[in-house]
Amino acid sequence: MSFSETVKIGSLKLRNRIVMSAMTRQRAGPAGVPNELIARYYKQRSGAGLILSEAMKISEAAGGSPGEGSLYNSEQRDGWKRVIEGVKKNNGSMFAQLYHVGRHASPLTTGGFPTIGPSPIAPRGCLRGSHEPYPTPKEMDKDDMKRVKDNFVNSVRLAKAAGFDGIQFHCANGFLLDNFLRSSSNQRKDSYGGRYVLRNIVVLRTGVGFLYK
Repeated sequence: MSFSETVKIGSLKLRNRIVMSAMTRQRAGPAGVPNELIARYYKQRSGAGLILSEAMKISEAAGGSPGEGSLYNSEQRDGWKRVIEGVKKNNGSMFAQLYHVGRHASPLTTGGFPTIGPSPIAPRGCLRGSHEPYPTPKEMDKDDMKRVKDNFVNSVRLAKAAGFDGIQFHCANGFLLDNFLRSSSNQRKDSYGGRYVLRNIVVLRTGVGFLYK
């Protein structure tokens, strides 16, 4: 077995066995639209069998840092479409990594939307680029959960329209999905907390990937 050997993930045939992990770049503009620098970056790395994109926020309220790539509107979709066209020209494949940072969201980047999390427990440390502590997040109610779910669904659809071969949900690093899996950030007593989550959700800490059919 060698790295140059082709491999299949479901119906997707990869040119080799090398996978480029997702790496935060923060090179997009304030609107989160991929630019020429981002397109060139991924095209240069399209020799890998599969590329996982940088984490992309699923709504304006979902991010924690300036310059993040995003995927929740048509302008961002078209920007990623140009990125993928460059990757495809080199016979590469690419998954979109989608996320919501949860209680690690920064008020500086959320457009005035409140920080949310499973429980009203602020993370330790300071906001990125600031000495201010993280605010205490609003405990998510069912309306918040439905909105975030709809945001993920919207981003998945946009990713497919942009030409991504599949998607990966970011489930690590203390972000929203990880918040629900940890007792340090999730102390709910309802069906979204404690042993109920661990019993009803089977998920990898690093992420869950899905291939478009």
